[in-house]
Amino acid sequence: MIKLLLVTALIGAIYAEETAKAYKCMKSPDTDGDPLGEEDCTAALPDAQICKFPKFVITTGDLVAAAQKYGCGACDTANTEPATQCATCKGDKCNVKVETVEFKCPTYAANTAGDKFEEGDERSCFKTKGTHGECNT
Repeated sequence: MIKLLLVTALIGAIYAEETAKAYKCMKSPDTDGDPLGEEDCTAALPDAQICKFPKFVITTGDLVAAAQKYGCGACDTANTEPATQCATCKGDKCNVKVETVEFKCPTYAANTAGDKFEEGDERSCFKTKGTHGECNT
C-alpha cells in the first residue's frame, strides 16, 4: 500500500512539473515602430504552447488587422480577436513577425474578338517572405 502511495505521489509530482512548462511568444511592442519583443508564457498543458499573431492578406500584402497583437495564448474569438484577423501556432516563439514581399504578376483579358486571351499590365502580388508566391491570373 505504501509503495502504491509513493508511486502515485511521484506521478503527481512529474505531472505537476509538466503542466507548468514555460515557453515564449513574440509580443507586440508598446509603442508603434518598435520591434517585436519576447514574452514569457506558461502553458496549462505541455502540448498547449499557443502563440497568436495577425493574419496576412495575400491579395493586398497587408495584415488583416493592424490592431491585432502578437502574444501568448489563443485568439479571443468571442470578443476582440475574430478568426478572420487572428491566427495561432504551437511552439516556442512560433509567431515570428509576418514579413511580406511584393512581386509582379501578368494579367490577361479576352481580346475584342473574344477568341483568345492577351497579356495585359502587370499587377502587384504579395507573399510572405521566404515562401514561393503564385500568380492567380
